[in-house]
Amino acid sequence: MLVWLLLFWGLSDGLASWAGSAAEVPSVEACRDLDGVARIYHRKIPPVSLNQKVEGIFPGCAVGGSTVRVEVYLSEYNDGEIGLGNANCVEKPELIQPLNDTWVVFWYLVYPGTYAICYAPDGSTEFIQQGVVHLLEPDVKNCDMLRNSSLTNQTHGQIQCAFPVTQPLSVFDGFTEETIPKPSQCMPDCAACRAVGGACRCLDETELAEDRKTTASCEDQCQQCPPEDAGFCTCVKAADL
Repeated sequence: MLVWLLLFWGLSDGLASWAGSAAEVPSVEACRDLDGVARIYHRKIPPVSLNQKVEGIFPGCAVGGSTVRVEVYLSEYNDGEIGLGNANCVEKPELIQPLNDTWVVFWYLVYPGTYAICYAPDGSTEFIQQGVVHLLEPDVKNCDMLRNSSLTNQTHGQIQCAFPVTQPLSVFDGFTEETIPKPSQCMPDCAACRAVGGACRCLDETELAEDRKTTASCEDQCQQCPPEDAGFCTCVKAADL
């Protein structure tokens, strides 16, 4: 049964060597679809081209810092190899997986960057770009765009939670576990951030027009931090970004 399942899905092993030093860290502009709307955590359908084996990518765009499972859906018949390149497929990709009429492959990504999906047919050493996945920096502005869909009363965006360089993060891809320095993450609020030892950075939108505001008062957010933690809660003005 396990052998049969592996013919239909594949899973990466570990992180790319360039993780944490990507050639390109995208902005939210890279997440715009053909209709001009920027979408995060949505499925992307790549354009059809010669030898196109990738039919769907989820998500096509996300915010890094926390583990993001990338699902790449393939055409019914396929062979060869598929992997991830650092912004493009000029150099040989990494995290390569063999294909054998595989239905879907998975990668678990953490660090921001543009990850090119690279495919080589059976017997070829030339990899062809089949699409891209954009992981945005988990900074104050990008975190502010996120909402927790399970919290119906959440009127504000998330906050950036920064961690000491000595704090580790365990990344498990289903087969192996790797420990890396814990990067900044987007979290629901300052209280949640301080509970796990992070420093809260919140977007202060008091100077924006009412129709552009997305968060509750940044001061309200920082009041969630205990008085002794006041130095770990910072409001960042939108005009300074």
